[in-house]
Amino acid sequence: MQGVQVLYVTENFNGDYTDDLLRPVKQWQARQESKDLSKVTIRGLLSKADTGFWLGGTPPYGYDLLYQGFDNEFLHILRFIADGTKQVLDKDHNLVRTLDRGQRLSISKKDHATLIYGSDNRVKIAKRIFKMYAEIGKGFKAIAYTLNNEGIESSRGPKWAHIYSGKWSASTIRSIIVNPIYAGDMVWNRRTDARFYRISNGQAVDREQVHGHRLVPNEKTDWIIVRDAHPAIISRRIFQLARDRLDNNISSLEQRGVN
Repeated sequence: MQGVQVLYVTENFNGDYTDDLLRPVKQWQARQESKDLSKVTIRGLLSKADTGFWLGGTPPYGYDLLYQGFDNEFLHILRFIADGTKQVLDKDHNLVRTLDRGQRLSISKKDHATLIYGSDNRVKIAKRIFKMYAEIGKGFKAIAYTLNNEGIESSRGPKWAHIYSGKWSASTIRSIIVNPIYAGDMVWNRRTDARFYRISNGQAVDREQVHGHRLVPNEKTDWIIVRDAHPAIISRRIFQLARDRLDNNISSLEQRGVN
């Protein structure tokens, strides 16, 4: 009972019928606090978007993260492994330590991360994916089948999360093909994952359907692009060939739908 009484005091509840009146107010206050925090976070990210720095999350397949201090002194290299662990590497890419799944390094707000080449093998696979699509003419499913048939590990396995099989899929291949990051450009705000806001015209605006899908694509006009922000894995020519083929395929499908 003592624990219950403490809860009532902490939440300003009285333990009687008035709680039914207070509870919706408390829920509304909590929601507003979450919205305010979300907007502050987005503003912070927007202030860094044009720097070309990595703004968080798992880097694309084929890349590692180079962490530096505010005066650009080397801190460490972080490599994400398919089992969900992360490797901390030194300047010479020697293993310093391994972080367990879910474990994070403590870094300062003044530190920043940029994309650098990952392992030689992953870089070669990323280049090969673009070559198979843009030059050889294989489709997404065919590329995934080829990699799986050769026993090449994808970026995320079942130990990362139960939703991953460790196998390549057509959707994984497509996500690589359409990503301008592989041509050396940092692109931010391609998709919205925030609950309350999305970014349009360089500022946070209310999402129309808060209770819809969290992760939705944004219009290209709202993408924030920093050219030549990091080393490119493929040339702009190859990326454009892949882009042109994808656009042609989409156009063909749309024409079939009309006819």
